[in-house]
Amino acid sequence: MNLKNLLLSISICVVFAIIGGFLAGNSLETWFAEIRKPRFSLPLKGWHIVGVLYYIMTITILYQLLILKDGFQKK
Repeated sequence: MNLKNLLLSISICVVFAIIGGFLAGNSLETWFAEIRKPRFSLPLKGWHIVGVLYYIMTITILYQLLILKDGFQKK
């Protein structure tokens, strides 16, 4: 495992999560409560879990791409 690439992947995702949280602000909960949703839609807490899973997948993909990039540069 390449620790540098893993930390870079995590850092990139954390930065974008912070930016997204900053742009959404406190209005996310009130906005989510006011929109029309189908009855099978997830509650807001469910979307938080989906978001965490999204960032875990993004970290994994970024890490794999960075490893692939390093492998091409060594050849």
